[in-house]
Formats: sequence, C-alpha cells, structure tokens
Amino acid sequence: MSLRWSHDPRRDLYTARCGSQLQGMARVWLHADGWRWALDMLPEDQEPVIRSTVGYATAEEAIGMVEAQAVIWPVLVREAVR
Repeated sequence: MSLRWSHDPRRDLYTARCGSQLQGMARVWLHADGWRWALDMLPEDQEPVIRSTVGYATAEEAIGMVEAQAVIWPVLVREAVR
C-alpha cells in the first residue's frame, strides 16, 4: 500500500490519511534516535494507536514500515506496540 504523504516545511514530520474511508492517520517524524512512526486507524474509537518501538535511519524506511502496518492492521508488524 502506498499512501499520499505530505510534510511540514522542515521535512521532519510526514502525515498521510489511510483506511478504507481515509479515516485514519499515519505519521512519521524525526526523533532523537531516528525516524519514528505511528498509525491511528480509528481516531474516533478506543482502538489504541500503533507505534514503532525503534528509530529508523531514514524517513523512507519508516514510511515503508507504517505502510506495511496499515496493510496488515490490526495485526502488529515486528517492532510495533499498541
């Protein structure tokens, strides 16, 4: 799955809508230990946000992981927690 990503002016935060009705939000941001991601497929629900537990070397790598997570949601990819 490839999402349509947008970024802030400094390019240290990327966001994309996801889900069958584009109700969810995927985020990738620059953290002290690398690029992190979070996925909130049901923002108005009690479903917890899924997030990475490690930092990635590049934004592209983190984007690839959150896109992979969106495909198999609600199952977790390795290195993800609720």
